[in-house]
Amino acid sequence: MVGVIVICLIIMIAVLALTMATISAGYNHTETVDPLPDNPYEDHSNHDTTHKTAE
Repeated sequence: MVGVIVICLIIMIAVLALTMATISAGYNHTETVDPLPDNPYEDHSNHDTTHKTAE
């Protein structure tokens, strides 16, 4: 009976360690964003579209 409890505790500790390692790896992952491809139909002119109000 004691052997079964020891084996269960070893399995629980192993699962906990793997869970913590997975969470740590997830937080250390950095996401990168690929640049958008050139679109020939996109307007690249820099027109100011902000509306200024009289003060």
